Amino acid sequence: MNIGITGSTGFFGTALSRYLDARGLNLVSLDSFVHPDRKGSKTGQLPENLDWVIHFGASKSIEDAFRRPTEIYRRNLDSTLAALDIAQKQAARFLYMSSYVYGHPEYLPVDEKHPVNVLNPYMGSKLVCEEICRQMNKTIQLNVMILRGFTFYGPGQKGGQLIPSVIESIREARPIILNDPSPQRDYLYIDDFLDFLLLVLRADFSGYRIYNIGGGRPIQNEAVVRLISDAAGNPVPIKIAGRPRKNDVSVCFADITKAKKDFRWEPQTDLETGIRQSLGALCAE
Repeated sequence: MNIGITGSTGFFGTALSRYLDARGLNLVSLDSFVHPDRKGSKTGQLPENLDWVIHFGASKSIEDAFRRPTEIYRRNLDSTLAALDIAQKQAARFLYMSSYVYGHPEYLPVDEKHPVNVLNPYMGSKLVCEEICRQMNKTIQLNVMILRGFTFYGPGQKGGQLIPSVIESIREARPIILNDPSPQRDYLYIDDFLDFLLLVLRADFSGYRIYNIGGGRPIQNEAVVRLISDAAGNPVPIKIAGRPRKNDVSVCFADITKAKKDFRWEPQTDLETGIRQSLGALCAE
């Protein structure tokens, strides 16, 4: 099986490369083909005989999205169109990594039928790209799968989200700055996500499908920080900054019934274990 991927050097791409290589599957980076404005980009022959194109690559900072909204829309749309073009030319299946796109939940847990609602330009760019994927399926019968991810974590993840930011603070013996202790999020360990992806890649898939991917239960920010601090065994001070993010969601967690049913998949790693493994990987660096 030959799999093309964008975002190959990011958190998802790096983890997936190791995971698939260990299972004898061939992963090919498409980054230089979908970012024509970047140094070293390629305009020559595309890799051939791709079975899947996985589009992970995206500009994803919500803070940057508010500062430069049109750039976020442009970059995420352009890269998605380029990745879709590769999939169409190769007659490959297309997997689009979307995000949480449901806004403030009308009910919990959030299933795939929940209304979507844009709260920031990043979320908006994901929904625009989802719609183009849907149209590509409808008009040219491109086989498309949309994954709406909640919150992922694991070894190798860099700062920008809560868990890697706290781990970095512990590593550098800095006080942990918690902007807002109250929001509750749904966390999924990276290995559980990769197990799901492998099931998808090996499935007899066609058509257009959307799946929510998460751990299926919420936990408050402050509780997550204290779990990490306790697991580190050398807690550092925690400072509550009182800086809630603009338009932030107070609580959300995924209904993953559809993914469980269709792929016989179940998350295996509880948050405490995943945090210990993430810290252990950090200590081994």
